[in-house]
Amino acid sequence: MSTRGASFYPLATQLDDLLLTRERVSGGAMLELGLCAFAHGLEVWADEAAFTTAQADEEVKFAAESLIPAGLFSPEGPERPEAAEVFLTGRVLEAGLRENLATGETFQHAIVRTLGGSYDVLASPRELAAPLEPGNIIQGEFWLVGRVMSGLAEAPRPGLMHRLVRA
Repeated sequence: MSTRGASFYPLATQLDDLLLTRERVSGGAMLELGLCAFAHGLEVWADEAAFTTAQADEEVKFAAESLIPAGLFSPEGPERPEAAEVFLTGRVLEAGLRENLATGETFQHAIVRTLGGSYDVLASPRELAAPLEPGNIIQGEFWLVGRVMSGLAEAPRPGLMHRLVRA
């Protein structure tokens, strides 16, 4: 689906700020989401040539930039709720280790380009043989979490809400 030169893909996404934004979404509004992809199962290749070589004997081959909304498919059929999961293959544009200020744990952060755009990818360094580097190709299963970046209606003013409650 496309509108005004932008492409849209069906993705189930967990919104981290749903309670704060739910009432600010207007019907038919276009929302822009910032997406983080949390890795659970990740493979890494040095570059696209190594990725292509690794797939030489595989029956199913993936593009170096591809995304499958795996959470929208289920062997149980439509009775199973959608899950915020994707199978992503992409090119690392930027990478570095960061520290979670709440836990003190180190995590791998990367900006990864894939079909449809770029994602912030987060992974445990324990899942990786070496830190990610620009040019690497990664592939794996990811949990998508989004935050609304733009498109919300104005938040009600606290004074107005107070008057509405007291009336």
